[in-house]
Amino acid sequence: MYEEASGQLVNYNKTTVSFSKYTTAARRGQIAGWLGVRAVDEHDKYLGLPTVVGHSKQVINRVIRDKLCRKLQGWKGMLLSKARKDVLIKVVAQSIPTYAMSVFKLPSNFCDELRSLVSRFWWGSENGRRKIPWIAWAKLCQPKCLGGLGFRSFTEFNLALLGKQAWRMITDQECLMVRVLGGKYFSNRSFMKAELGTNPSYTWRGIYEANEALMVGLETV
Repeated sequence: MYEEASGQLVNYNKTTVSFSKYTTAARRGQIAGWLGVRAVDEHDKYLGLPTVVGHSKQVINRVIRDKLCRKLQGWKGMLLSKARKDVLIKVVAQSIPTYAMSVFKLPSNFCDELRSLVSRFWWGSENGRRKIPWIAWAKLCQPKCLGGLGFRSFTEFNLALLGKQAWRMITDQECLMVRVLGGKYFSNRSFMKAELGTNPSYTWRGIYEANEALMVGLETV
């Protein structure tokens, strides 16, 4: 039915199914047999992020950091002009954590770490020593019309992406995400009056923090 509706073919070699710990072994085998796919304990990653996030969020940070470091290390051996570095930073390096930032509120110290990695690449090094950063990175993040280069602030970009999700909570009530989170966190009130709640999920905590910034933006419109 999926193939007929979408025109896409399912790759059964790459398709797996996982179950909750309360599902019996017999039931798991039965469902996996119906679907014609392998049963696994848990899925590894989805769109570059781990599918299961426990109490420790370091696994998310490590995935993003390692991917960014690999990109920057591959570029450091090249003779790049400032213009080329500008393009690589904006198009590739600062786009790596976009998906994670639209789902989770990353710690501010981790955003500072990402900023530091990109800053070191921008200023470069000589004989193994980092060159002097002549201008504060915050000034380089300003728009070009204000004298900056238009680089992104990871912290502000993270908040903006989560604010976009918060805006969906207000404007698209039939969205699956809104229905799921709304049913758990603000079933008897509007999103504007939602509360953080007890033991909130990592995703909801980030969207809730962006709600305050969204309210400030709405007041200025």
